[in-house]
Amino acid sequence: MSKILKRIVNVFVDILVVLILIVSILVVMLSLTSKSLGVPNIFGIAPLSVKTASMEDTINPGDLIFCSVSDVDDEFQKDDIVTFPIELNGEKVLNTHRIVEIVKDQNITYYKTQGDNKETNPEPDKDLQTSSTIVAKYTGTKIPGLGTVLSFIRTQLGFFLCILLPMIIFFIYE
Repeated sequence: MSKILKRIVNVFVDILVVLILIVSILVVMLSLTSKSLGVPNIFGIAPLSVKTASMEDTINPGDLIFCSVSDVDDEFQKDDIVTFPIELNGEKVLNTHRIVEIVKDQNITYYKTQGDNKETNPEPDKDLQTSSTIVAKYTGTKIPGLGTVLSFIRTQLGFFLCILLPMIIFFIYE
């Protein structure tokens, strides 16, 4: 009986190691693509972590949302949910809001955006966006709560605790 139990534990550990390796590769790919393209993505799909309540109830803090990376030539429609960089407390961060109005001026299309949560965003954003400033468009797919986990794993401490430490323990006890 102990041989069967040991075999089951070995299979479980092998599966766990493979999953950790896959997550490690994904985290590294996201880090590398965010530096080169401005938005972390894998094959044009950007998994983004939502940190604020500005889009509640459509998107909640802690959600992991999936966006398609946009191109400078992309055109957007009213009600599209888009992501664009803003400066917040001296740091460049990604902001996701809904397009509430399209403004055309001298053959240039501008997009007025606003968060869905009218308590935190009673007025549209003061800065207009263009196709060149919008980096991604929300696909409508989200996983509640997983954004918090992804954000933590992308920190040095999170990567160490969730990826490196389990790998080290596995190789020590293997």
